[in-house]
Amino acid sequence: MNIEFNKKIFQCYVDNIVENDSLDKIKVFKYGDEKEKHMIDLFQAPEDGIISYGTIGTYEYDIGMSLDGKSLRGEFLGVAYEDDKTFSNIISTCSFNIINSKYGFEPGLVYPNVVNMYYPDVNMKHIYLATPFIWDGEYTVDIGPYIVTWLQVLPISDAELEYIKRNGSEAFEDLLDKKEVDFLNLNRPSIV
Repeated sequence: MNIEFNKKIFQCYVDNIVENDSLDKIKVFKYGDEKEKHMIDLFQAPEDGIISYGTIGTYEYDIGMSLDGKSLRGEFLGVAYEDDKTFSNIISTCSFNIINSKYGFEPGLVYPNVVNMYYPDVNMKHIYLATPFIWDGEYTVDIGPYIVTWLQVLPISDAELEYIKRNGSEAFEDLLDKKEVDFLNLNRPSIV
């Protein structure tokens, strides 16, 4: 783990997510995979009843892409209600899907059953990866040997997953634009 690179990722979160009066509320926790073989850090910034999350350390793993002659690497962003005590596990599992299982990393992909692992009785079961849209800011940063980009994790339902399979991610995102969706509510009704 490169501390200087981690500081650059951390600073990106501070610059793009955190309000100035919330700097003292930031926390960073270590998360390990099931076998405690791999570790990542998880940035958490609470504000007004929600917590913004961001992974730190997923960038260390190759996703098989490049940009401007450098290896492109990824991190995850997400947001949840403050009382959702398991969202940190959901977002860290997305990282471990990259680290341990070599999942893809691009907008429009779905990581099946990630929410279901922690919340088997809610409507949302899967994670949809999207270009970050909740926070204003820049979500691609050059940290030296790598260019790091972020994807936002959005919990989706079985019906929404089937819609994506039939119609594609672009059609799904068009539908999202037309509906008012509370992405923080894991028990929200499906939009399809």
